[in-house]
Amino acid sequence: MTQHIDLKDLNNEEEKLSLTKDSQPANGSDPLGATNPDDRVTQILALTEQLSTLLETENEFLKQRQMTKLTANEAQKSKLSKLYALEMRAIAARPELLAGITDEQRASLRTAATDFRALTADHARRLARAKAVTEGLVKAIGDEVAKSRQPSKGYSPAGHRKITGSYARPAALSLDQSV
Repeated sequence: MTQHIDLKDLNNEEEKLSLTKDSQPANGSDPLGATNPDDRVTQILALTEQLSTLLETENEFLKQRQMTKLTANEAQKSKLSKLYALEMRAIAARPELLAGITDEQRASLRTAATDFRALTADHARRLARAKAVTEGLVKAIGDEVAKSRQPSKGYSPAGHRKITGSYARPAALSLDQSV
């Protein structure tokens, strides 16, 4: 059974968890609040699984082109991502936090990290693709609107300038003669 990271107190703890220049938690606190290396491994695996589930859900939304649903879990993903980053920085700064874990636990962490990196890379590719498509649509629409508003650059068979689009319509003109 997987442990679930509780986020209800994370808002109050975010200031405590901010990092100093050397990537350690500012007040020496532990981002996950683990009591021992075994507990830390369990919590890291649970956190990674929760983030992976959120990213898989978002990838499914991207596959189905349901961009508006991407914001549904934005706050939770942001908090979990921040917690994950803080924990990884704390471990990088203090490797002793994982001292004494078994080879099996170390392998589980490596596998989870590798799978998570692959998932985040896939998620980034999907987001970039969706962004490119959206930007392309917006540009195409803008180009069509701009094209419809430009006057024709040709002449009529009688030698008069052809005026089409928004420039063909008369513009309202008013003069104020007061000085």
